[in-house]
Amino acid sequence: MIKFQWPASTKFILLCLFLLYLPMPSFSQNLKILVPAGGDTLKALQEFDIFYDGPGEDSVKIEYSIDSGSSWKNIKYKFWSIDQNSIMWQVPQYFLGELLLRISNIYDPEDYFQTDIPLVIIDGGVEFININSIKMFFSNTGIGSNNPLADYTEGFQWLSDNGRILGTVFSDGLLWAGKMNNSIIANGSQWRSGLHKGPYSPSSNGIASTHIWKIRSEIQSIEDADFKNRLVYDFEHWPADLGAPWEDSNGDGFYSNYIDRPKHLGDETIWFVMNDLQAETPGALFGSDPIGLEIQSTIFAFNSTDFLKDVIFKKYLIINKGVNTVEDMYLSYWSDFDLGKPHNDYAGCDTSLNLGFGYNSDDSEPSQAIGYQLLHGAISRGRENDFAVMNGKIKEAYKSLSFSSFAVTVKYWKDGVTYPYFRQKEGAYHTYNNLRCLSTYNGDTLIDPVSGSVTKFLLSGDPVKGTGWYEGDGWVGGPRPGDRTMYINSGPFTFAPGDTQEIIIAIIAARGQDHLDSVTKLKEKASRVDAFYKNELQNKIESLPYVLIPKSFILGQNYPNPFNPGTTINYEIGAGANPAAAVGPVQVKLIVYDVLGREVKTLVNETQPAGKYKVTFDASNLASGVYYYKLKAGKDFEKTRKMLLLR
Repeated sequence: MIKFQWPASTKFILLCLFLLYLPMPSFSQNLKILVPAGGDTLKALQEFDIFYDGPGEDSVKIEYSIDSGSSWKNIKYKFWSIDQNSIMWQVPQYFLGELLLRISNIYDPEDYFQTDIPLVIIDGGVEFININSIKMFFSNTGIGSNNPLADYTEGFQWLSDNGRILGTVFSDGLLWAGKMNNSIIANGSQWRSGLHKGPYSPSSNGIASTHIWKIRSEIQSIEDADFKNRLVYDFEHWPADLGAPWEDSNGDGFYSNYIDRPKHLGDETIWFVMNDLQAETPGALFGSDPIGLEIQSTIFAFNSTDFLKDVIFKKYLIINKGVNTVEDMYLSYWSDFDLGKPHNDYAGCDTSLNLGFGYNSDDSEPSQAIGYQLLHGAISRGRENDFAVMNGKIKEAYKSLSFSSFAVTVKYWKDGVTYPYFRQKEGAYHTYNNLRCLSTYNGDTLIDPVSGSVTKFLLSGDPVKGTGWYEGDGWVGGPRPGDRTMYINSGPFTFAPGDTQEIIIAIIAARGQDHLDSVTKLKEKASRVDAFYKNELQNKIESLPYVLIPKSFILGQNYPNPFNPGTTINYEIGAGANPAAAVGPVQVKLIVYDVLGREVKTLVNETQPAGKYKVTFDASNLASGVYYYKLKAGKDFEKTRKMLLLR
């Protein structure tokens, strides 16, 4: 009897076929989702765990759907091994609504488990800007550079030139302090906030619009369809009526979709609005009464390969919509920087650059430095011939206060600058002193230990050159390296109902060969940022049509004045108290004359509709001296101003 013997190779093939057609274990009930306390509600950008207890190595796929299961997108594919049965996933930043999850067998797509009840994704009020080497988180309650969705970790993450991601800032934000109704008040955002999302609106507790709006200049190159859809939505629903920056393409003073456009201040531009009404948590920061402020925040950055790749710009427009006047008020940008770990940090300032900065005290960690440069500070009333630029308009008889003081908190610094009391009335007094660069608890003046004189700028020496007052060798008997916070201050001024203030900050990251070379590199970048702002960015910001339609005719004072050889003249053509009833464009003439009344140059001679206008006058071919310029608009308006050309 001949016994048939299967070849070994055939046996192997048959075994594989047998195993292939064995039914795979069911995935039923094997998907577990661990969400934070509070039920099945998550915030956009929030992280949570997905657990899987079923069989199979490298055999499962996790997906999510935001359209009730009509389509699915991968979270992970073939990712599990024997010793790994969970994944941390972050809710997409651009999604709000209901979210479904499912897990499936990659060998049998019909074998899956799907969540029955959708997770509800809400706006967490947290966003980030991530267009260059910096990824910076922030909230629409004003807390900056902090990531509350990852256990309140450093929210300013910098990809340095050598490819390392460095944690740089733990938290920062806008502060103010002053005197109101015979009391000292202070508020703003530090590690916690006394602000609330949405515009000032007493009838609705300031929550009329709480969205964070984002636009990008190169939207077509974005591959993520959901993210692109979010950007398109924000572009098409841009809140120009709330104050978001826009371009008046047809010059009519009104924002019209598909005719006018959102203003791209950078390659990525973000806008949101806050208020200090404190409807939910009264006195969240220092227990102060609200002023009635609306704070419009614009954050922008550039997709660049030069120095701008390490810079984030922040612009705040602060409007007093309340009924109280604040005297002796200061604005400040505050930062709790942590360059790696906070145990070896130093701080300093450079008054020539309007720069406050932090740096490592040694080279035990990757050396880096962070700078906060005040590009535009508060303004206050000045002399008759003074002028200041604010919110795109010339303010006559005002002066710029710029960088008025710099303070650094050092823990346990007796009779110096240290942390204020939070959620207590005393904290407002402490903060008021810190913003004036006085001793926190007793308000005494502070002395530069090197010069022996009173100072408003702490640590203004040069640690690289080893001159003046600086931390380390430049502060004999001074504190050890450690956690520092700093205040970049601008004031004082009187803030009356209806007044507006503006502050613009550049946040700059730098890294050198060692901790002192990082300071050198930082100052080099700050010098370039200052020039970029003055030569390019300032004009871009000043041209924003925040005032939608002027009601009256105005001829502004030229700036700069005196000038050599060029100057700018702003004017407004009014539409009356009711723009809808305006009769239409008027004939406008703007002419320059010399002191003898002879016509030097016609700058404008045309029919113009109501709106804001700006022209430049080049006096390269003229001699030094006094000149006049006259605006005639319509039948009744005529105004003349004087300017001075100095060679």
